[in-house]
Amino acid sequence: MSSIINENKLFGQLKYFFNNPGGVLIELAQNAQRAGANSLKITLNNDILIAEDDGCGIDDVKPLLILADSDWSEYVEANHNPAGWGLFYLICMSDNVTFKSSFGSVSIDCDAYLYNKKYRENALKNLNPTDKTEKGFYLHARLKKDKEKAISERKDSLCFFPLDVLFNGEAVERKNAADLCNGYEIKTVYKGSKVFIDPYRWGICHFYDHRPLTPEDLKLELRAIWYGIPIPVFPHHRDAEKGVVIDVTDGSPLTPVLPYRDAIQDDEKLAEFWEFVRTLIVGYCTDKINSGGEKDKHDLISLMEVMQRVATRDELNALNRFYVEADESYYSEDTDGSSQCEKLVIARDNVPLCSEELKLFEIVDGGEKTEMGDPDGFILPQGAITEITTLANSPDWVKDKVQEKVCEIVIAYSKKDCYKGNYTWHKAVITADKKIAVISEISGCSDGRVFYIESPRDFDEIGAAVFAQRIYSDDGDTYDSQQYYFDQDIERDIANIMGDYKLYDLFEGLQKADVSPSNIKNIKVNRKSVVVTLKGGKQKILKLAA
Repeated sequence: MSSIINENKLFGQLKYFFNNPGGVLIELAQNAQRAGANSLKITLNNDILIAEDDGCGIDDVKPLLILADSDWSEYVEANHNPAGWGLFYLICMSDNVTFKSSFGSVSIDCDAYLYNKKYRENALKNLNPTDKTEKGFYLHARLKKDKEKAISERKDSLCFFPLDVLFNGEAVERKNAADLCNGYEIKTVYKGSKVFIDPYRWGICHFYDHRPLTPEDLKLELRAIWYGIPIPVFPHHRDAEKGVVIDVTDGSPLTPVLPYRDAIQDDEKLAEFWEFVRTLIVGYCTDKINSGGEKDKHDLISLMEVMQRVATRDELNALNRFYVEADESYYSEDTDGSSQCEKLVIARDNVPLCSEELKLFEIVDGGEKTEMGDPDGFILPQGAITEITTLANSPDWVKDKVQEKVCEIVIAYSKKDCYKGNYTWHKAVITADKKIAVISEISGCSDGRVFYIESPRDFDEIGAAVFAQRIYSDDGDTYDSQQYYFDQDIERDIANIMGDYKLYDLFEGLQKADVSPSNIKNIKVNRKSVVVTLKGGKQKILKLAA
């Protein structure tokens, strides 16, 4: 067997390996850096790309034209892990390329090089050993159409390389991780590379699940600058939004995915780095939580959320403060059905917290006390029932602090003492551990009951929650219009119960007929008309619609 690789097919398909023309700029800067260059000059205009650096140059052209080959120093080979694919990036997007260095110069017909094996084998016959550079490396490429714009848009990705870069005569602003991460709480070194960590910036604090994190999850909060290459590639240097930034300038503490180095490999290096980061975060959070050094409640809970995701059981048990979630399970003004959840900070020496479970009973016409069934259909005033939830990954002492309590509410009423309008209203006696003035069992328009102790107007305490949870529908009119009609229904019921009517409501129709209520002396209603006698004796006859 002469070969286990189909060379012709590999080269013929090579262009499909590269999907981002702008990546060629990274390759040019990376090679210049490896060559010890101080400066890199790039010009791009009219589909012509020219690049030249002042590095050590290349003595042998062969590795340049052999896929997966390279001829760098032992240090570069050991630390940068060059893949030997970089300049094929350029060949795949160009019509022709000329390379020039201390070896001389060679010009390549790119399509012929990719699709013609004989041309590849004889490409070095085009070598001109006398046409060489005094120092550094030079290339000239005629690009295929529609490549120039994509390359130009990536020029800012060169900012982290330790090079003076000119792009079309303009200097690319140099940046470094230390400046961008100036506000990060933890600054350290990992295997020769600077690391910046800020627990407050971790997006994991805002995730909806509470599962423990893994090394793979770290990549969501990780920005690596790999010898000048930003990983993952980002368009506007948004690295400072990540919770962890590592600036790799020595060794190989992580493994970039080859050949593009646009992601970090899931391997033992990532797992080791994750444990390093995790330990530092745990130490920082523990100190802030236990010492009382973090006074702001939002920031304090953010640190506790981080601990919930990254800490071991023993590390959590070392905390003297943590949080629980308190739900107003029977009151919510949110139309999405979520309860009023509040995060409560508790201390190890706190008195036990009560998580209340609701049971509703009724007594009708002095009869026996009976349970009303599923209480989830009821709306109670805010603060009536509070459910405490502990997270699965919490200190053991937190679970010990939460005690279950059954909250019984008994509603006693008479069927005779009720009003049936848009809804059924019962004047009742409500007995509970807490003062509760009103309870709603409204489940839809014109469907349901309301129980109140003194005044039906106490419904205002729960009206917004009833509308949001039991009335509003995405399939109906606008939120405001649905709320208007619901409020009108409630107001009519309350007015009829109390016998207390607003003058405007009573005379609204007359006002439409341009009759001022203050000027009315007498009203007579006939079968087909209304006769209004005004002060001064003048009459106005209003015909009634059939």
